[in-house]
Amino acid sequence: MSSYPIYTPSLNPSPAVKTVLAWVAGCQAWDVDAIAVTMSDQSYTHEVLPATMNLPKSTSKATWLGGFKQFIHPMFTKWDIIIHDIVEAPGGSVFGHMTSDGTTTASVPTPSGSTNIGAPFHNEYMLQFTVREEADGVHRIVHIKEFMDTLSQAKFCKAVGWPAGFGPSLD
Repeated sequence: MSSYPIYTPSLNPSPAVKTVLAWVAGCQAWDVDAIAVTMSDQSYTHEVLPATMNLPKSTSKATWLGGFKQFIHPMFTKWDIIIHDIVEAPGGSVFGHMTSDGTTTASVPTPSGSTNIGAPFHNEYMLQFTVREEADGVHRIVHIKEFMDTLSQAKFCKAVGWPAGFGPSLD
């Protein structure tokens, strides 16, 4: 847990903020369908920064959801997300400061095939969401820039046995 404050949404958040809050709630609940309805079918990209994270950019909703379902979701027995702040900017940009804590399962998929039962996970994020109203009048996320804590991710990669070049490195 962090010492950051916990975000409390306004009583009447904008459609863009509501969309972001729904995406986070879907991630928190491991509800792929709830996540999917917040994302654009027409145009969706997701990139993880900084580049030292060595993670590819997802260029479609299907690609990102596929990775979430096949890799992220099965990796954890527990994953708690806390929103600390949300700031909305003109042009459909919503910025979120969040932390997450989790525990891995016994079946952590690693490139070497090894696992580390119960490896702790912690991350601090800054996410920039771009939300657009689509032709059907529904606001959906079209782009996410996810800035991750490279030190905590490097420690996690080492703990679960991922080899150098996959994720950030402590070297």
